Amino acid sequence: MQGHADSVEGLYIWDRTGGIAPALGKAKVRQALNYAFDRESIVEKLNLGYATATSQMATADSAWYDTSLESNYAYDPAKARKLLAEAGYPHGFTVTMLDVSSVAPGQQVVMTQALEDIGIKVKVDKIPFTRLFPSRQPAGAMS
Repeated sequence: MQGHADSVEGLYIWDRTGGIAPALGKAKVRQALNYAFDRESIVEKLNLGYATATSQMATADSAWYDTSLESNYAYDPAKARKLLAEAGYPHGFTVTMLDVSSVAPGQQVVMTQALEDIGIKVKVDKIPFTRLFPSRQPAGAMS
């Protein structure tokens, strides 16, 4: 989602090779994650309409923005579960995420619920806020 003029909020996967969470090394698993989130509802409920739902990492006023990408990854939890099964995870898997509740409590609740809705169990790694950003890669697979 596009938040402020030049920012993008979303689920960032630091473990794309599956070194910490092997499932994240599979492209179909990462694709499934994209289908798990109802971006329009998140904009409406968490951002109170002060954002724009998007499925890309560039804002509309960026040189990297591609209008054709906006139709990618519409909210489809059934498709997400199907992709997980195709990737070898028909019953989901467990992933550890850093606790971001001190900076984004609503977003953490939404992320956790969306992932659990498609079969991914989320363990929250509670670390002090002062260690949140310096430790993001070693401490968890997703944030």
